[in-house]
Amino acid sequence: MKKYIFGILYCFGIQISFAQTTVHTLQHNAIERSYRLHLPPNYSNTQTYPLVINMHGYGSNAWQQEFYSNMNVVADTANFVVVYPDGTYDTTFASTYWNIGILPNGADDLGFISALIDTLAENYTIDQNRVYACGMSNGGFMSYYLSLYASDKIAAMASVTGTMLTTWLNIPTATVAPKPVLEIHGTNDPTVPYSDNAPLSGFGDTEDVLAFWAAVNGCNATPTTTMLPNTNTTDNATADFIDYAPCSENTAVEHYRINGGAHTWPGAPINLSTTCYDFDASEAIWLFFKRFSVEENVDTTTAITNFSPVQNIVFSTLFAEKLPIQNNSSDSQKIILLNIQGKVLVQKNILPHAATEINTAHFPEGVYLLQVAGENKVFKLQKITF
Repeated sequence: MKKYIFGILYCFGIQISFAQTTVHTLQHNAIERSYRLHLPPNYSNTQTYPLVINMHGYGSNAWQQEFYSNMNVVADTANFVVVYPDGTYDTTFASTYWNIGILPNGADDLGFISALIDTLAENYTIDQNRVYACGMSNGGFMSYYLSLYASDKIAAMASVTGTMLTTWLNIPTATVAPKPVLEIHGTNDPTVPYSDNAPLSGFGDTEDVLAFWAAVNGCNATPTTTMLPNTNTTDNATADFIDYAPCSENTAVEHYRINGGAHTWPGAPINLSTTCYDFDASEAIWLFFKRFSVEENVDTTTAITNFSPVQNIVFSTLFAEKLPIQNNSSDSQKIILLNIQGKVLVQKNILPHAATEINTAHFPEGVYLLQVAGENKVFKLQKITF
């Protein structure tokens, strides 16, 4: 978002109120990170609330994203919590950003968002089965990044004017955890082009990204397209709704194609360029998110093998507060942790030659199951107290 947004507010006399928004900090990897938290009116710790993580674009910040997306209005009506985290400062390009794995010495934003979710869940009554990620531009990239490498933390994702890196599109789809995906993108976007990204060879074309997730989610490869009513005839844009249904249970791949749209958030309170006003992106994102939860069950009737070796994946059959897992292969691997009834508790993708861990501090003692993609086996694990 452009840094002159403050001037625009005063120029147009736009009045805003963040009465329910508070600013907080979180120490992560020796860096003090900040975020803006918006609670719905009449928030009560006697009930649980969905959580939406709404991430700003490159060069922007949490305050600007809170204003520009105008999601607080939706949150207040639909009764969910929304958090606007701040990225860190990129000294190379002198701008704020989200590190999506490009800068090896940059901030660990996967770890930060994961820690942010845990912190909010500890201090507020968050429904951890209904945590969602969305963002603008670089924040949209970050939403995809979370879907690939922290999939156990979020139930669904949405991107506005973002995309995936082409390297991510090369990940075998069989190793990717299914995830509901919504992409909103303008065909005249000059910053993250809709297609033909030759000048930006590291960015995936929008349709390639949607095809990737359609394969992951078991969707129809040929989507259906419906033109939305052109309710605003002066915005120089129209919108098509593109749906890849049917998909596997608890997943979806949907797309709003903004014909003539620029690098903008549909329905935004200010028009920074060609902005579509035939629908509101924040409303569309919530209507998409509210359909999904991470709660699901997996058929574990296949033979359960106790303490059997599994190729390239190293884990312990006894664990306590954390379950460490090592991927020794040259490919990304998917692992799924289930309870003994077959309910999915955690899904994770592990990068090649990398280690991860599952936080099990709140899990009760007992028997758990670990399913490793590609091995066609389910392994028994035991949580104990040391």
